[in-house]
Amino acid sequence: MPKFICSFFPESLSDIEKADLSVFSAVDMIEWRADAMPADEILRAASLFFEKFKNFPVLFTLRTVTEGGNFDQPDLVYHYILQRILTEYTPTFVDVEALSKPEVLDKLQAFMPKLWLSYHNFHQMPDDLVSMMADLAEKKPAAVKIAVEAQHHPEVWQLLLTAEIFRESYTTPLIAIALGPLGRISRLIERSPWTFVSLDGEAPRYGQFTLSETKQMLRVLNDEKE
Repeated sequence: MPKFICSFFPESLSDIEKADLSVFSAVDMIEWRADAMPADEILRAASLFFEKFKNFPVLFTLRTVTEGGNFDQPDLVYHYILQRILTEYTPTFVDVEALSKPEVLDKLQAFMPKLWLSYHNFHQMPDDLVSMMADLAEKKPAAVKIAVEAQHHPEVWQLLLTAEIFRESYTTPLIAIALGPLGRISRLIERSPWTFVSLDGEAPRYGQFTLSETKQMLRVLNDEKE
């Protein structure tokens, strides 16, 4: 069964200070979506965040506008923040937009065992998914994450089939997500190492299920007892 990741989108230092850690107790890792904050506050918030969440595995993500997030600063600033997070704090993993930030990725080669190499496309399903996944896996990252917008059901199955073909040849962990309601089945794949969930009681994002829904459906799909 995949492990569960919940994304946390603090918009200020106050949001981090007020965060109730108990609501995250049932997830396996927290994704800090730092792009919800102003760029000049991220590093000031880092000390507070990593101290408060020191008992949780953390995936640090700075999603850019290009790939569906809010961060709109130059590559130099993007690299500077990731470099500081990797060298001064203790993230379990750091997400790097591998295809839209190739020069940044080159500068972070020494950290590859901590990097998730990601690609997000909210507009279409690329034709070269197999080679894309393979090229990223060859860099020996901690994981590869592909999130694409499927326009039709066949594209969802195309993504899942491509992911299975990849897993037959590579040991690199792969998270392959078809975004939105059309692709929700992609969040319930047994061979995926991680799946993103929303906290119970929160409005799901991007076609996610809640944590309880995800656990229940995975148990049913895999014929497991509660």
